[in-house]
Amino acid sequence: MSNSVWVSQLASTSAFGCLQSNGYSGALIRAYRTILGTDPNFTANIQNVQSAGMTAGAWVSLVGQMPTTDAATVAQKVKDANVQDAVLWLDTSGANYWPSDQSSAQSAFTSLLAAFKATGLSLGISTASSDWSSIFGADFSPASDLPLMYAHFDGVQSFSDFAPFGGWSTPTAKTYSGDTRLCGVQIDRIWQP
Repeated sequence: MSNSVWVSQLASTSAFGCLQSNGYSGALIRAYRTILGTDPNFTANIQNVQSAGMTAGAWVSLVGQMPTTDAATVAQKVKDANVQDAVLWLDTSGANYWPSDQSSAQSAFTSLLAAFKATGLSLGISTASSDWSSIFGADFSPASDLPLMYAHFDGVQSFSDFAPFGGWSTPTAKTYSGDTRLCGVQIDRIWQP
C-alpha cells in the first residue's frame, strides 16, 4: 500500500492518474456507506483506479446498525470488482453509529466481524484509538489478530505516535491526514512503511 489514498466519492480515471502523479500508488475505495448500504460508485471507482495504473483496495464503513447479512453482499461486490489489495478494511470510526453502551457495541461488532470472516476475505481494522476506546473500550480485543490501520491526523508519516490499544501492539498502516482535496478528489492520506 505504501502511499495511498482513502476515497469515498466517485472519481474519474484522470483524477486517479493525477493522484498517481502526485506520488500515490494505491486507492482504497468505499464499498459500504454507513447506514445507506453498498456504495453505488464502488465498481466504477475500482475500474477507474485500475485504469489509472494504481492498486485498488476496498473499505467498509462498519456501523452497529449494519445487518450481518450485508457482509456477504459487500464481499461479493469486492470479489466481482477484482480488487487487487488483499485486505478489506473495516472502518469503525464514528461513535454515533454504534450503540451508546459498550457491551451492546461490542456484541454488534463481534457479530459483524464473524459475518465478514465467514466471507473468506482477508480483513483489517481501520480506526482511531479514541474512537475504539469510546465505542468499545480500549481493552476490547476480538480483532487483534487482524492488521490495524490507525487514524491520527498529525500529518506525520511515522508510527512514533502509536500507543497500543485493542490488543494491537504494532500497526500496519496509518491514516495521517484527513479530509483534504487533491486532483479534485476528497481524500484521506495513508502511509505504510
